[in-house]
Amino acid sequence: MCEVDVNSDAYIAFSKAVEQQYWYQMYLDDLPIWAVVGEISKDGHPSIWTHKELEIGYNENQIVFVNLINGDLTPLKLNTKITFSYKVSCLLFRLKFLNITNFSIFTYNLKSTVFNRVKLYDVAHCFYSCLSTVVLLVGYLRIYNINQGNSNYYQVHLRIK
Repeated sequence: MCEVDVNSDAYIAFSKAVEQQYWYQMYLDDLPIWAVVGEISKDGHPSIWTHKELEIGYNENQIVFVNLINGDLTPLKLNTKITFSYKVSCLLFRLKFLNITNFSIFTYNLKSTVFNRVKLYDVAHCFYSCLSTVVLLVGYLRIYNINQGNSNYYQVHLRIK
């Protein structure tokens, strides 16, 4: 546990991080973990995630997955104390790697919204990358066909005269 006195400097720093949607990234055994600092509440005030739950999946002597779950969204108020806490749980994971890759990309787990945002971002990014590749390919083929058509036209036109 850790306590932070929210003086004016800390309030400004936390507010800026929440309003600009700052993320942080950590690594555990070379596995990335992402999370947001906080969120703007429905009433328009910044709130901070003060509790983190870290789920570590292991198989024999290796860490196979890490999941960070945010909890306790605390409103940010000037001249107060915020207590940060965390909980770590280790889960035995016996599934084969191929079973891990069979999860649906559109599953929604209320506990890990950050992970789902990242997954949906990856899906959208892949879609737009494929779409732009197809558009460029069609454009290049169209230009090639126009050039071939023009050269054939001039060859036929010269033969007629």
